[in-house]
Order: sequence, then C-alpha cells, then structure tokens
Amino acid sequence: MIERTVAGSFQSPPQEHTHTREDWAYYVLEGRIGLMLDGIEHVLTRGGFVFVPRGVYFRWWNPDATPARVLALYAPGAFAEFFREVVTRVAPKTDTIGRYETTLGDILALQDRYGMLRKPRTD
Repeated sequence: MIERTVAGSFQSPPQEHTHTREDWAYYVLEGRIGLMLDGIEHVLTRGGFVFVPRGVYFRWWNPDATPARVLALYAPGAFAEFFREVVTRVAPKTDTIGRYETTLGDILALQDRYGMLRKPRTD
C-alpha cells in the first residue's frame, strides 16, 4: 500500500489496461478520482473506494485542477517496483510523468514487463 498524491488534471495512459498479476484498489483521502472501469465512467470523492480485480480493464485520472490524495493497494505488493522503474526511465526526459508525448513509449514497455495488458481498440 502506498499513499499517493495525484497531480491536478493527471491522466493515466489513454488506453484502458488490466493487471494480470495484481489486484488494484484506491481509497480517496482528498479530492476526486475519475475511473473508466470496464467501459463505465465513475468519479470517486473523499472516502470513496474502488477494488479492481486482475483481469478487469480500467484507466483513471484526476478530473480536477487541484491535487488528490489516495491510498493505493496492489496485491501482491511487488508491483511497487514498476513505479521505481517508471521514474528512473522518464526522469531524464521530462519533469512530468504524465507528459505522454514524451514518456508513453517507455511506460508501455514497462507495462508489458509487469504483466499489464492494454485493452484492444475497437475503433
């Protein structure tokens, strides 16, 4: 479990994805978090909780210009290494991990290594 501050207007990578090795959960401490969960949009506010079992496609974002704070749970916990690798790879390229025109290729390559699958596009 990690406490995470989510920058204002942050967007996770644009395509829904699923974890094949971990279950994922968020508990909102402050602010709001938007989610696209298996094709349905949700917005969680303070005290809101979502559990996403492995195999369910989702993406998430901060819909507001102000930061949000969440408790993030990944089970099993070895997934924390993914975040260390993301920061190591993208820090030399940009000051914002969410600047996907610069960082998306590196993040997607890591997703593959960590058993994350992108939802096939239907358009």
